[in-house]
Amino acid sequence: RDYRGALEIALKINMPGYFFMYTALAAVYGQLGEQERAEAALRELHSLAPDLMVRDEYSKWLDAEITEHMMDGLRKAGLEIDGKSEAVISPNSVL
Repeated sequence: RDYRGALEIALKINMPGYFFMYTALAAVYGQLGEQERAEAALRELHSLAPDLMVRDEYSKWLDAEITEHMMDGLRKAGLEIDGKSEAVISPNSVL
């Protein structure tokens, strides 16, 4: 929940084309209430991985609590989350 620290780490990843960086940025910006930056990260994420099932992907690597916290940040960023089991990024879900 150290969102400024998380943002600092996410920005250090600096791997254009790596979708995990953009999900992290969108979630952190969403938690910080930085809506324009969150939406920009979601747009970039959609361009890289338009059919990504975010919850499914994160649940492979993170425990359930962290995955749900990530999903909360993405919701705040503007991502429409469909149901409890998956979250699909689609053109309609990015503001």
